[in-house]
Amino acid sequence: MRDEVVFVFTNESSDLVERNKGTERWRLNVGRASKCEFVALCKNAPMEESHRSAFKIGKVQGLIDVGAGRYKILVQQWARLPEPIPNIWPTNLRNPVRYGSLDELKLSRENLSFESGETEPEQGLSIDEAKAGLAIRYGCSEQEIDIFLPERVRTVMRQLHLLNRYEGGRLKNLGIDHDTGFFTSGVWKFRMSEAKTLIGGKIYLHTAKKNNSEMGGTVVDVRPAAEEGRVVFVFIPEAAGKNVEWQGQNHGMAWNSGIIER
Repeated sequence: MRDEVVFVFTNESSDLVERNKGTERWRLNVGRASKCEFVALCKNAPMEESHRSAFKIGKVQGLIDVGAGRYKILVQQWARLPEPIPNIWPTNLRNPVRYGSLDELKLSRENLSFESGETEPEQGLSIDEAKAGLAIRYGCSEQEIDIFLPERVRTVMRQLHLLNRYEGGRLKNLGIDHDTGFFTSGVWKFRMSEAKTLIGGKIYLHTAKKNNSEMGGTVVDVRPAAEEGRVVFVFIPEAAGKNVEWQGQNHGMAWNSGIIER
């Protein structure tokens, strides 16, 4: 879908989201939200006339995991609307997050004018700078923060193909993280520093190098396995991750492609 939007039902003010460089602490479908180019803020203020109206549009720069299964939608450019767009939030929807497109707002990217805050550096923040600031704000370490960039701004897509045979009628060591619903694949012999470079990239599982992938998706986390020197990949399965041809190293002893860039 072109011009995808994540809509949020919020009591945050326009000034607050500008100061915070985004809107905070939402439970998101990460796979879906990472494809959204825009975020629309809808007013959650039952006593105000603008209740359920869209009052601000932002250009999504990334998603930041702030813990407890919640994410901050990072925004560094906002478009002020001349007036709120009424009745955008459905009256019977209890979930404060939904997904749609600019068409619902009767807007197009051509008639949206985005501006950065006056104090925003021209080049914006690097990922390291963003993590450092967020670690201070939330009282955690930089290593605990993950930032997911939307697919459209990634200039390089890393991918990894793994030889993952069947055992007991299913792919060996394939599991589900019951807190998030994401899939896990492990245990694989990788240095943690190397494995973490795959976050935001793609993983593909093959029963043989000559066979197309049985499944695959976007890596959202890497965790240490119980066995030292091994890791577990956490990923969101995608339909496009099935039937992908093996790429990368392909010699007889190879059990993985190596982390490759495309």
